[in-house]
Amino acid sequence: MTIVSDTRTAGFLERAESVQYLCNVAGSISSRLATLAVLILLPAQLGLHDYGLFALVITLGEIIEMTSSNWFRLLLVRQSIQERAADHALPTDATGWRPSFAAIAIGVSILGVLAAAIVSPLMADTHSFDLSVAVSIYVVNFAVLRLVLTLLQAENRQGLAGIVECIRGVVMLILVFGLIFAGWKSFYFAAIGFSLASGLAALISAPVLLGGTDRLLGRRLAAGSFTAIAVPTIIVTALTFQFGWMDRLILQTWLGPSMVGLYVAATAVARQPVDLVLFALNQQAFPVMLSHSSSESHTADRQIAGILIASCILGFGAAGACIALAQPIVDCILPKFDRTIAVALIGPIAIGAVALGIKHVVFDNIFHTHGKNWQLLGYLSIVSIGTLLLSIEMVKRFGPFGASVSFMIGSVLAVIVSARVSRSLWRFAFPADALLRILICAIVAGATTEFSLHWLSSQNPWLLLIGGGSIYALSYFIGLVLLMRFNIRRFMSSPWEHDILARQHA
Repeated sequence: MTIVSDTRTAGFLERAESVQYLCNVAGSISSRLATLAVLILLPAQLGLHDYGLFALVITLGEIIEMTSSNWFRLLLVRQSIQERAADHALPTDATGWRPSFAAIAIGVSILGVLAAAIVSPLMADTHSFDLSVAVSIYVVNFAVLRLVLTLLQAENRQGLAGIVECIRGVVMLILVFGLIFAGWKSFYFAAIGFSLASGLAALISAPVLLGGTDRLLGRRLAAGSFTAIAVPTIIVTALTFQFGWMDRLILQTWLGPSMVGLYVAATAVARQPVDLVLFALNQQAFPVMLSHSSSESHTADRQIAGILIASCILGFGAAGACIALAQPIVDCILPKFDRTIAVALIGPIAIGAVALGIKHVVFDNIFHTHGKNWQLLGYLSIVSIGTLLLSIEMVKRFGPFGASVSFMIGSVLAVIVSARVSRSLWRFAFPADALLRILICAIVAGATTEFSLHWLSSQNPWLLLIGGGSIYALSYFIGLVLLMRFNIRRFMSSPWEHDILARQHA
């Protein structure tokens, strides 16, 4: 019986890994839809003030955890893939700082908890002790989850990472709403349930990693990697939070938790569709780019151009849908908030999300694959500081709408500068014609949807959303097939392979 069970499990895992991008998309959809459900349903349960504090926990926890830990996860994936490609361990610096990745993981988690205890009491109009505890729990649990996902990525098992995310989405809904319906209606318990879901999902998936964890986490830092890659990555991660995150803290300072709640809810609606598809793509794209980091072959250039095209197909499509369907989306999903303000936020946030996602998936990864993180820091620091100053002024003048516009402007400038600077490292043939075609597809689909919504007589916002969404999806898909020779089966297995590129390189 055990042999049969093991065989079935192995067969399931093999099937999952054969459609890795599809599993990644499924995982992203599951976890992000669960997050979206939490963000849009909690206001009615907690009240706008407590909901704003819940959003503040997520904001502080994300900033602290990513800044303290993202650098070593990047190094773990990078070093694992490069060692596998070279078929031997990279040299380590016998005289330098070279702890194991396991020691680093524990150390940065402790530092994150200390940072939460220091930063949380600085927030105005909050319960400082409860906020500190909630943020600390967030930091620890998400550190564990992201470490598991990183280990799977390092082993090129992104399909299983998607399954972990599916588990997290289900557990999140059970814990958060289980605590709410049990009578614990406060931001504190909602945040704890939200965070614990990540840790539990990681623990459930732990048996899959047995046997490989010691080998991966036992690695020591490669020579010079901390100074060359880790330090600038820490600073870059902190600076990146100027885009769409620090404005929440600015809103908290000027307008209080309730307005933070409105902005976070609108941001979730506008960014989640974009982020979920681009995150899944990045899980596969980054290892592909790393495998070609020392190559200037025709195949390498074609694949990175394909990654850019895939990013735009996914990003433009998702953002176009959010913009075209902004009114019914807000009517259906954000009825507790000021709908006029919420609708106005959707467009700028969706555009900024696409720009930021493409910057991260394509151009920032060029710096990471070539180990030129200090060069990445140089351009990002200027754009980031400028965005922070713009955000402060725009929030003071225009409130949450000012925050969304400053996010959009900063993100667009960041992707333009990143694309320009990265050309000195990897001068692949820029697929301008293909990107223009994708943009045309998104615009036509959006215009068709807008026109169709005026003809739909139903006053039910859900029917408008479903009908408009179906029209948009069909219009966009037809446009891609006609202008891009889009093949959905090929896209699901290798998103960076496109017939249009074959014609361009023929």
